[in-house]
Amino acid sequence: MSIITGGLSELKVADEEVQNLINQVRDELESKVGKRFTIYEAVSFKTQVVSGANYLIKIKIEVDIYIHVRLFCPLSQADAAPKLVKYQLNKSKDDEIVFF
Repeated sequence: MSIITGGLSELKVADEEVQNLINQVRDELESKVGKRFTIYEAVSFKTQVVSGANYLIKIKIEVDIYIHVRLFCPLSQADAAPKLVKYQLNKSKDDEIVFF
C-alpha cells in the first residue's frame, strides 16, 4: 500500500499507539470542551502525511457519544507531544471521519 502525501489513509481500528496520543491531550481537550469525559477510548482513525502527520481520531466519550479530534505530530521531533489542532463534538458511532 502506498501513501499519498496530503491524502487521508483508509480507516483503521485504533490501537495502543493512538490511545497514547489522545491520552496526551486529554486534559487540554476536556478543558476546551468544558467537561470531564466518563469514557475516553480511541475507536478508529485516519492519518494524513504532511510535514509530519495529522491524526483524525474518533473517540468515545460517553455511551453513544463520540468526538472527532485532529492531532498533529511533527516528524522532526520524535519525542514531541502531539498538538491538539481541532475537535468536533456531537458525533455518532456511524459518523465518517473526514478532514476538518
